Amino acid sequence: MSYSKVGLIMKKSIMSRIIVFLSTLGMSVFSASAVDVVAISGTVTTQDAKAITGATVHLLKGNLVATTDATGSYSLSGNIPVRFQPRTNPQINTLSLDSRGISLVITTQSSPVRIRVFDTQGKLVATLLDNLLAVGSYSVNPFIGLSSGLYFISVNIAGKENVLRMPLVNNRTKSMLLKRIEYAPSLQKTTAAVDTLSVMATGYTTVLRPITSYAGNYDFTLSPDSSLPYYRLRIEYLNAGDWSTVAFLNSASIIKTRIMSSSGKPTIISANTNQLSLNQTFVAGDTTRMTVDCALSPSALDTLFTMKMQKGGVGRIILRIYTVVGTTVQLVKEVNDNQQETFSIDLSTLKASAPWLAPMASVGKIGLALYYPWYYMGSWTSNELVDHPATLYDSGDTLAIARQIDQAKSAGITAFLESWAGPGSDSDKKLKLLLKVAQQKNFKIGIFFELLENDGPRAPDTVFNWLSYFVSTYRDTPAMLTIHRKPIAVPFCTQLFGFGNWKSVLDRLHAVGLDPAVLCDRDPGDSLFIFEGVCCDPSNSLGQKLRYYSVLADSPAAKIYVATAMPGFDERLIPGRTGRYEDRQNGQLFKTRLDAVMASNPNWVEAYTWNEWWENTYIEPSVNYGDQYLQIFGSYVKPWEIR
Repeated sequence: MSYSKVGLIMKKSIMSRIIVFLSTLGMSVFSASAVDVVAISGTVTTQDAKAITGATVHLLKGNLVATTDATGSYSLSGNIPVRFQPRTNPQINTLSLDSRGISLVITTQSSPVRIRVFDTQGKLVATLLDNLLAVGSYSVNPFIGLSSGLYFISVNIAGKENVLRMPLVNNRTKSMLLKRIEYAPSLQKTTAAVDTLSVMATGYTTVLRPITSYAGNYDFTLSPDSSLPYYRLRIEYLNAGDWSTVAFLNSASIIKTRIMSSSGKPTIISANTNQLSLNQTFVAGDTTRMTVDCALSPSALDTLFTMKMQKGGVGRIILRIYTVVGTTVQLVKEVNDNQQETFSIDLSTLKASAPWLAPMASVGKIGLALYYPWYYMGSWTSNELVDHPATLYDSGDTLAIARQIDQAKSAGITAFLESWAGPGSDSDKKLKLLLKVAQQKNFKIGIFFELLENDGPRAPDTVFNWLSYFVSTYRDTPAMLTIHRKPIAVPFCTQLFGFGNWKSVLDRLHAVGLDPAVLCDRDPGDSLFIFEGVCCDPSNSLGQKLRYYSVLADSPAAKIYVATAMPGFDERLIPGRTGRYEDRQNGQLFKTRLDAVMASNPNWVEAYTWNEWWENTYIEPSVNYGDQYLQIFGSYVKPWEIR
């Protein structure tokens, strides 16, 4: 093996200490004591590269800095993946930092992995992962909304601990650093190479997702422990007048508000991150009340929290503001009787208290596509079709499935949701074929559950039996798309089944240990608690609602949001249809909808559809359009997936 990068080989005498700086653009060497240094430009071979022994390796703005107190020879080279073959820890093939966070590969057997973040005082800040990982490739984003400062990330894999030093400035890394080799003595006859790394903070969520091919089942979640920290204010708002408002002048620091209770006869009652409104028709002696909780980002504690109260000319207003820490509710401010007043609250003392933690959807960003498995070679002769696939196919042809998966992956699509009509159906047989090919292609499959029968929903017992079969049959299939170890199912026209029926069926499934991850195909309103999330057309307000669903919740639970985009629609040739038509506008309609999808801040993005040829919603390469719509989808999804 050879490394075609600028390299450096050093031999040191016993008990000497060396510090070496190596630039990936040019090279300079500094020696702290006597040391033999050989600078090599061009190629460093395996024969030249000796073991790293007892080294602590850091990377700073493209320069390598190596220190060691141990005897022996070692080599470093720039822009090469970090690869180790330690004898005492054969499960680990790769452990490094890159633009996706911490990357690791488990190569030979399942291994327990625990990743924790500590501050400089040794205090545990967060546990990102504490799970048994199957053989596979993973990336963990450790940046969870930390404030500026120095942190240490402990990565313990199969009992071997590796420590990453991570300075953060404005939630981005100031410098880029590599692992400390705790088990170096076992590396005396192995080679190691050091990558030029980059580390980028991407927000408060932690993400686990595959980087390369893997064996074994894979779940698109990190753990239920990923969380959003926040602090809680409670506002008691009493109106004995007519109209009144309370504006938040620090609205950017408010994550969410929630009306906890209300009484009286309000004509207007509302709470959002900008202001509270409480109106009534003035009657002497009447009082309208509401209690509102506000979730504040930790940054809100760094400045005064300012509010502005306004009211009409009659009656009085009373505001009482409390902090809520666990079960302790403490009054910090009371304001009343003033016509108009701006006032501030110092919340810095809350820094001494632990924040509330809202579970967040720890899912990697992925592209999906709705997939129909109902085509035969004879299907393409239909007079109802205005276009055809670029290559005609039978949905039961595994070579055709492999081609479709390759095409989908080229556009950033990680999974198909297959239209599925129950156990023993033709779609169930095709699901088995899809899963078989998907496993070979490092791809995932969920189901689009065909809920309707003769334009009405199937019976509750049928839905229960079908989902029981689906979960028990496919839950442990390696290519099944799952979250929280539950296989994904998106029912068509979810609401027609009735939210009460959904709760009953899902409770029955939970009682027997057969939980699917059911995503409602539209906003279920107050019934969102029943579902794992929502898969529907984009909506900024819905995206916000789902992302922060667990904030201020009585029973916090993370929800996921899948936003869909359709490139067009044309049913004019289908007998008995109403003739709905949405012109594709040479791709502009799809781009406009994908713009809306991205603006809604989804967890996943779905193309609706991959191959519905009768309704003309496909993005699969076609005779009329070539791969235009596949390219459009990829141009949005692929950059988004790595942000």
